Amino acid sequence: MQLHRSVYKALAGEKESYFQTRLYYLVYTCNHHFSIPYGRPSMARTDESILAAQRVLKCKHAGEDDARLISQVKLWSIATYVLDDFGFDVDRPISQDLIPNLRRFSIALDTWRADWSDSFSLNAHVGDYPRKGVGLHYHFAKLYLCSHAFRGAPVSSQSAYQLSPELEEVAQAAVQSAKAILRTIIMDEEIQSHLNGLPLYFDTMIAFAAVFLLKVATKFAATVRSDSSEILLLVGDMAHVLKNCTARMHRQHLLVYIADGIASLLQKCKDASHLEHRQPPVAENLNQQQNVIVDQTDPISGGFDWTNYDFLLSSQDAMPGFDTWQMNFDFPAS
Repeated sequence: MQLHRSVYKALAGEKESYFQTRLYYLVYTCNHHFSIPYGRPSMARTDESILAAQRVLKCKHAGEDDARLISQVKLWSIATYVLDDFGFDVDRPISQDLIPNLRRFSIALDTWRADWSDSFSLNAHVGDYPRKGVGLHYHFAKLYLCSHAFRGAPVSSQSAYQLSPELEEVAQAAVQSAKAILRTIIMDEEIQSHLNGLPLYFDTMIAFAAVFLLKVATKFAATVRSDSSEILLLVGDMAHVLKNCTARMHRQHLLVYIADGIASLLQKCKDASHLEHRQPPVAENLNQQQNVIVDQTDPISGGFDWTNYDFLLSSQDAMPGFDTWQMNFDFPAS
């Protein structure tokens, strides 16, 4: 359809080309929603039409909806560069020479948030969501970027592996963004009211944030400083809020499965935590008991592999329970 070429006539004021350009930006955004968070290259690339997106806002036909759309185009342009720089090998640690790139992308996201946070006012149809959505999208992108710090880290709560000071700073930023995502959902009733109509990308990133934090509290407890008790409480509050929100949704809504799954996984983590604090057994049974504890304290990898799952399965019936899910997030394999 040559939609990517419409921008030139749109900038000249042609209305039909404006609509075609807008459609191209929608395709670009949706394509990125369903590629980059899953560790796949996007089909829509950053071409001249994408680079000219900001200029389209000066078109006489442009409105507030276009500003929201173009803010997404600019955000996903940054995410595309991140994927291009860091690739798909989640088992290879980030080298020291790539840490400056992490910082530059982090600054780019900070700049994006500063540029768009004050661009939206109350909307007659969706209230203050446009402004609040900027914050959520920012933390989604920041979590995606900064979780790269965990690449190659041993996934064991008993490991003495330590990140370099520079990477630990990045890892802490990922933790803070994941917490911010959950706190926003927990505390903001307006955001909760929109969950039933938001793109699936929101659902996947909410799930990613929750499971990421549970990994930090268990698998990476020795890798990055964090308060495991605080994380478990936060994820517990999140599970409760999602349960209430999804009570009014269709039973096959993806968020219904996510709500049930987070609650189930959280309980496994709590049970594992209790096992870790039990009195050590007598010496002759020590090895056997240690094997049990290792199995029990690794609930996130036991039947729950977030490295290969594709949310875009055609049937929800293919997802009977959270424990069987295998997600393909750009995150170290379990």
